[in-house]
Amino acid sequence: MKTIVVRNLFSFEYDGSNPSLPTKTSENLFYFLTYTQTNVLKEAIFINFSTNKEKGNCGLGMAIAYFSSHGYTVSIPLNDTQDYDLIVDKNNKIQKVQVKSTSCKTKYGVYQVALKSCGGTKGKMYKTLIETYVDILFVVTDVLDIYLFPINVIRNKSSLNLCKKYSQFKISF
Repeated sequence: MKTIVVRNLFSFEYDGSNPSLPTKTSENLFYFLTYTQTNVLKEAIFINFSTNKEKGNCGLGMAIAYFSSHGYTVSIPLNDTQDYDLIVDKNNKIQKVQVKSTSCKTKYGVYQVALKSCGGTKGKMYKTLIETYVDILFVVTDVLDIYLFPINVIRNKSSLNLCKKYSQFKISF
């Protein structure tokens, strides 16, 4: 059994924790992922995102944990002015990753992820995912469903419904 704890984005207090590290004990920030040897999630975890920043940090932490545990070298950019959130490298192949998190569902109960970036004082859209230079879209939902999309399969500009059509891109941690 292996427990993955993402440090630096989130630190946790649990038996055997390092007291020199800062800890945060909010219920919404406990992201312990416990897996058996067969990589099957032992217990369901539901994440409540209080803010968009928290949602983004959680998604980024999950992406770092996923790629790191699958043999990738993960690099984090120093600023947020580029199109990608992470750079991953495996077998000398470097790929740029955009990370998205969602708790939004359509009226039919299907998770939906926004593919556009908005900002500024008026919240004006300034770019969509397919207009960027990324290789992979990593999506995590609030029930820890994870999707890994090669960018060339995405045709939508504003949002993507994570329906059965995209089940082939749903991955196990």
